[in-house]
Amino acid sequence: MKLLAAGVFAIAICCLVSGQTADGRRQNAGAGSGVIAGVVVTDDATPRPIRRASVMLSSGELRFPQTVVTDDQGRFAFVNLAAGNYTMVATKASYVTTVYGSKRAGRGPGVPIAVLDGQQVTDVTLKMMRGGVITGVVRGQSGQPARGLTVQVYQVDGAGPARHVTPTISDLTTDDRGMYRKYGLAPGDYIVEVIPTNQGGEARLVTPAELHWADQVALARGGGAAGMTALPQAPALGQTVSYAPIYYPGTPDAASAAAITIAPGEERTGVDLSIALVPTAHVAGAVFDPDGRPLQGAVITMAPVGASSDFITMITNSYRSGTRSAADGAFSLTNVAPGQYTITARASPGAANGGRGGVPPALAAAQLLGGGGGTAWWASVDVAVAGRDVPDVVLRLQPGLTIAGRIELDASPAQPPDVTKMRLSLTPPPSGSSPFELAATMLIGGTQASIAADGTFAFKGVMPGKYRMSVSGMGILMGQTVTPSGWTLKSAMLNGRDIADAPVEIKPTEDLSGVVVTLTDRPTELSGVVTDRIGRPAPGFPIVVFSTDRAYWTVGSRRVQLARPSSDGKYKLTGLPAGEYYVCALTDLEQSQLYDPAFLDALVGGSFKIALADGEKKTQDLKLAGGS
Repeated sequence: MKLLAAGVFAIAICCLVSGQTADGRRQNAGAGSGVIAGVVVTDDATPRPIRRASVMLSSGELRFPQTVVTDDQGRFAFVNLAAGNYTMVATKASYVTTVYGSKRAGRGPGVPIAVLDGQQVTDVTLKMMRGGVITGVVRGQSGQPARGLTVQVYQVDGAGPARHVTPTISDLTTDDRGMYRKYGLAPGDYIVEVIPTNQGGEARLVTPAELHWADQVALARGGGAAGMTALPQAPALGQTVSYAPIYYPGTPDAASAAAITIAPGEERTGVDLSIALVPTAHVAGAVFDPDGRPLQGAVITMAPVGASSDFITMITNSYRSGTRSAADGAFSLTNVAPGQYTITARASPGAANGGRGGVPPALAAAQLLGGGGGTAWWASVDVAVAGRDVPDVVLRLQPGLTIAGRIELDASPAQPPDVTKMRLSLTPPPSGSSPFELAATMLIGGTQASIAADGTFAFKGVMPGKYRMSVSGMGILMGQTVTPSGWTLKSAMLNGRDIADAPVEIKPTEDLSGVVVTLTDRPTELSGVVTDRIGRPAPGFPIVVFSTDRAYWTVGSRRVQLARPSSDGKYKLTGLPAGEYYVCALTDLEQSQLYDPAFLDALVGGSFKIALADGEKKTQDLKLAGGS
């Protein structure tokens, strides 16, 4: 995610250098004749222009986001725009990122700006709030400042079991005073984590017995112990230890981390943490193939049992705890902190490579979510680690599962699509509904399968677990799945259930066949205009459309969608599967609420029902009784 964010920033800078004029306008030659212009000001009682703020325009008919920088009066302009809906975002160091039309500072997606052919929208005002600050000192176990440690700040939505966290874009490193400072924070709740640097190797506590033994050895070798004829036997080595990630105010458990509430522009000082040594252990064992023979080259990873809100640390721990089995099948994982873990082995017949050492981060991340491109053999076991070595873990591999089916077309076109150019994906459901968790699951992906010329496909070597099916890996975030040829995923049916929306659980001894994936070139479309009681456009009211069947109220489901009306009040949703839906207009909505069954259930009473048939294009205007 950090690399992705950096890449987007680089694109914006390249556009800025290549196309911006001297007076802060964006040239988009030949695209159209529309204009969006306005000013960026402070969100104060007496607004002041903000100079040198970056304003980015995306969506609409633009192939890439375009960026301009405000002039000394805070003004900006985008010219030569084609007709379309455009999203606008303003950024500047020390200020909260502002999305045009958003009701919450630092949050999107806001209200798209509608531009007709040749229209000039010149009254746009973006108000930016001075960002909050969290700062503190990190100390080691001795109380001395700890230099060079990573500090990650997470934004929090919700509370208790429903709490979701999203990491801020960049992490921090403590300076020579042990200090860190995170600025530009939007009002809200935050969690602070310190991630100690992994130095490699092991550290041990020296016991009194070892000190006594060392004194005796020194005396014996120096002739200071009369009558000593042999060196004393060395005592057992002390406990291995390491520094563990710690959360404010001082807990290693992410679920117990205290949220820090930041008011607009507030600087919260004294958010100090101390890292402490925890006992570690070796976890060792052996990997055997399905015939009971030791297997070399199997990939072994270890991850905490169950879901965790600390996604980055889970990946980091999985990477640090990754290795490959040796020629005799043996493996060893060191510096394992106390906790409950799942150890997983994956291998392909004849693919032993003999290597030992760390698993690449991308592979570790994919395997953590159940992906990694598929495997032929697998094994997993749960272990409890409490500071003592676990020496006898046995991983006996078994063949992976097969999921097979066929592609069907919803019509008989004169030129059917080339299905061999499409790819199917089996992806584990996201661990949460925050934009970060959704994007991470989509980017890392799962097991993929090619489609044969006759439309048949087979996923081979699939590990047991829960999966959702999509085409070309675009179904989680986009609300619909569009293939390269423009065809849309209509359904992926297995035993009467659409596994494109409701995950299917694949059991350890269960091969599945008969999956029918249907593609259509006639997607449904729901559109309309949202107006207030006197007929004015009411763009500030998000529209939630969700299935009347609660089985589809799952994270990333195509049957739960959100529409943000543009500045002219128009909205449109494309690709909803046929069925019956609730429609509800809200005053505001957090992304994490969209797939919360309790939240959706609360909306039912204020919703009305509509039905969508296959390929239907329905117009549904909404008039708000209370005004805009």
